[in-house]
Amino acid sequence: MGDTSWFANNGYRVWIANWKVSSPTVPASNWGGRGWSFWQYSNCGSVAGVSGCVDLDRIKGSDFSKLTY
Repeated sequence: MGDTSWFANNGYRVWIANWKVSSPTVPASNWGGRGWSFWQYSNCGSVAGVSGCVDLDRIKGSDFSKLTY
């Protein structure tokens, strides 16, 4: 992703990993003003029923219909 501004301006969503902060830092002018879509806020969290470290993530908003993976 050498030209992150191109991706931001063409509607691509961004999943950003930024740990130990209250809000992630987002490239390409805050992703063309749209900010992050997914934020991995920890690489070593805990989840009931899972042993060991797991990634912890947040999704921005609640409308899942526009998301594809």
